[in-house]
Amino acid sequence: MGVIENFYLDNLPNKNIRKKYYYTRQSTYVIVNYDKNYVTFDDIKTGRYRSVVFSYPTKNVVCYSTPKSIPLNTFIKLYPEINDNILINEAIEGVSINLFYDTNIKKWLIATKSSIGGKYWFYGKSQKYEKQYTFLEMFIKALGGFSEQELNDLVSLEYFPKNYCYNFIMQDVSNNILLPLECNRLFLIGVYRLNENEVEYISYKEYQLWNFFHNLEGLIEYPKQYYFSNYDDLSNKMDCLKRGYMITNIKTGERARVQNDQYENLKTILKIKPEIQYQFLCLYRIGDEKLEEYLNCFPKLKKDFYMMRYLLDQFMKSVHSAYLSKYVYKDGKSILEKYESHVYKIHHNMYLPLLNKNTITKIRYRTVVEYFSKMEPRELIYILNWDSREGKL
Repeated sequence: MGVIENFYLDNLPNKNIRKKYYYTRQSTYVIVNYDKNYVTFDDIKTGRYRSVVFSYPTKNVVCYSTPKSIPLNTFIKLYPEINDNILINEAIEGVSINLFYDTNIKKWLIATKSSIGGKYWFYGKSQKYEKQYTFLEMFIKALGGFSEQELNDLVSLEYFPKNYCYNFIMQDVSNNILLPLECNRLFLIGVYRLNENEVEYISYKEYQLWNFFHNLEGLIEYPKQYYFSNYDDLSNKMDCLKRGYMITNIKTGERARVQNDQYENLKTILKIKPEIQYQFLCLYRIGDEKLEEYLNCFPKLKKDFYMMRYLLDQFMKSVHSAYLSKYVYKDGKSILEKYESHVYKIHHNMYLPLLNKNTITKIRYRTVVEYFSKMEPRELIYILNWDSREGKL
C-alpha cells in the first residue's frame, strides 16, 4: 500500500490556498490550488495542493495532480544515496492533463491545473495550423481517437479502473512549448487511488505492471529513465535539449527536479520581445546610469530588463568558465559551440597581444565583460538567442 493523504475542502492548511468554483452543465466542482506567490520552497503541506478537484456539494476528491516538487538539496538530505527506491527520469515538457472519472455523472473528464473539461487552448499557439485543437481534442487523438469523438466513447478508456486519477504530460506538434516535436506523444507520470477524501500514491513500479497499460503500448509512454551512481553526475551529464531530470522516491512519492539552466534561460529569453531585448542592450552599452533613468520613466520594463541583465551575466560567466577550462586548467572538457568562438577571440585578441609585450596578465571576468561591452546590440541579440535559432534547438 502506498502513502495515503487526506484532503478536506473545509479544512485547508492555510489561507494561501485558493478555491475556485467551477460549473459545468452536469456538475459543480471546486478546484483548489496553492498560490505560487506565497508558497515557500519547504512548505511541503501546502505544496500538496498543486491541483486538487473536489466534487460539490459532496466535497469528495475526484481529481489529484502530482504535488509540487521539493528542493533538490532537501531531497538529497532526506535520501543521500541513490538506491532502488530512487527513480530518475527525464522531466517532460508539455501540458499537464489529469484524467478522472466522475461517478455522479458517470463520465470521464480531464482537468488542467485550474480548469476542467479541456475545451480550450493556449492563446496564440498553432498559427501555422488551419485548425486550432482544444486540449480535449488533442488528448482524445493521443489516445487513438478522432478529435470529434466524446472522451467517454474511447475504447481505450474501457480498461481504466475508475477509482484512480491518472496524471499525464501531453505533447502535440500543433502546441509545442519550446522543444521541437516530431510527433504527438502522451506520457504517464503519476497515478493516485481516490476514495472520498483519501488520496493514495501509487508507485511507478506498481502501475507500470498493470496489464491494461501494456495493451495501450504505442499510445501511452513513460518518461525515459536514467541511471546514476551519485547526484553529482546528474548536473554533469545534462543534455542541452532536455528540460532536466525528475528524481522520485517511489516509496513516498516525494520528488525533486534537477533543472537544466540552458533550457530555463532559453525559455526566459523567448518570453522577452526582441524590441525590448534591443532596448536593454542599447542602454546597457551606454551605462547603468542611463538604464536607471530609462526605468524610472518606464517601470513596467523592470522585470524584463532584470532578466536580460541576468541572462547576459550568465552567458558571460559561462564564457569565462569555458576560457579557464581550455587555457588555464586545460582539463580537456568540451566547450559548447556558442561559447567557443568567444573563447578563441578573447585568448588571441586580448590575452596574447599583452603576453607578447611581456605584460603579466590574467583573463578575469571583467575582461570578458569588456569584450562583450564593445559589441553592437544587434550582435549581442544574435548571441543571446543562439539556442532559439533554427537548427540550434
